[in-house]
Amino acid sequence: GGGRKGKQHTHIPTSSFHLFTAEVCIKENSGEDKLCNRLDCMKHLWTKADPSAANAGSNNDTFWTKDVQDLWKEVSEEMEKKGKEEGYGADCETLQNPSDKTACKYLHAGLEALYKAPDASAPQAPPAGGAADLLKNNPSFRQTMGCFLLHAYAKHMKEKATCLIDQGIQKAFALGENLSKSGTNCSSGKCIPCQWQKEDSKWECCLESITIDSTNGEMKSAKDKVNAVLKDDKTNMDAMAKQINTVTDLCDQFKCVANRWLKEKKARSTDLDRVRSTVTSQITDLSKALKDATSEKNRKNYEQYCSNIMGQNGKAADKDACILIAAGLQNLYKNAEDDVDKSLGRAMKCVLLNAVADKMEKELPCKEERSVVNGINKAFENSEAIKNRSGGCHNNDKCFKCERFTNYEGCKIKTNDNGELQLKNEIDLRLKEDNLANNSSLLKSSLIKTI
Repeated sequence: GGGRKGKQHTHIPTSSFHLFTAEVCIKENSGEDKLCNRLDCMKHLWTKADPSAANAGSNNDTFWTKDVQDLWKEVSEEMEKKGKEEGYGADCETLQNPSDKTACKYLHAGLEALYKAPDASAPQAPPAGGAADLLKNNPSFRQTMGCFLLHAYAKHMKEKATCLIDQGIQKAFALGENLSKSGTNCSSGKCIPCQWQKEDSKWECCLESITIDSTNGEMKSAKDKVNAVLKDDKTNMDAMAKQINTVTDLCDQFKCVANRWLKEKKARSTDLDRVRSTVTSQITDLSKALKDATSEKNRKNYEQYCSNIMGQNGKAADKDACILIAAGLQNLYKNAEDDVDKSLGRAMKCVLLNAVADKMEKELPCKEERSVVNGINKAFENSEAIKNRSGGCHNNDKCFKCERFTNYEGCKIKTNDNGELQLKNEIDLRLKEDNLANNSSLLKSSLIKTI
């Protein structure tokens, strides 16, 4: 027995021995609770050289800067492509929040990429050389490392998202668990599970516990290496973050931001009162911004967004309605800070601005002659341009685009204390109390005048 063992070691090249050892180790630790153990098994792949050798750091670095980076490139490109496809990820469509749906689709596409069959046309890892396509052609390696990459990606997206996307993440990983057990290429326990670790510490500690000797002799943790891989993929990461934050319906936007605000503030019995106080504070700020919007001094700032409005009977259109809404939009976008209070403030101002537009359309005299409806619509059509020129929200994916919205009746916000806030009732009440829509300095002096 001993002679045969020695003979096997003589004939198995060093790299193949490490591949074999890592694979056996991963299979022996394939349980759902063995995530850290499996990563520890992977050390056989990046510590192929004698640590004292001159090129040891280079060998260690190559695994992370080439093999892991190549795997992420393959997976992230698949995610970016499939995640935004119409009709993809039917199981994710059952989620209510649009951002949850998008996050679920991206992660589901990533997990599908990990569990697909190896590319038969790709060059196989050479038997005695480096590890070309090391993570491309070995399912257990790609699934183990890919699981950490997707956890790091999910954490990054949670930080970038305006809405809470926890449900979308959990749904995607639940679908991934099914793939790992019953997918086309995963029969008979061939695949390595990737169970969602709800607490970041559960997977980050695994990465932090492993130290890598880099080319320059600097010691870095595996967590640093994984973060560097994602940071280098700015194009795909930014595109996916932007898509996750694309929520067009104002009610969905408001629910998104309010739910995140309630969670981060850990509010309980006073939930509704705290949201109501936000309405009041934003009315004060918005009213100030609109007060002098149509004065000769200020209107020039907003007229650029009010060109080509259709007037009645071929007459030049009155731009006052457009200028008022444009001023409100500019005020909304002026503050681009990412904290949840600012996000809620922007969402609230958008709701209020739409409510003011409703009041103007319904109650102002001579609205046809004064091009009220066309003016309001023109300002909202230019919302993206106002956002991009605001300085505050320019290139900030956390700033929702404020669009025209009239369907308040069905918009309800559930709160942590099982309460429910009906948006239309709250907004109408506040507008009446604060007299924003009928403020004489706001409307009567500019719009409500006899023609």
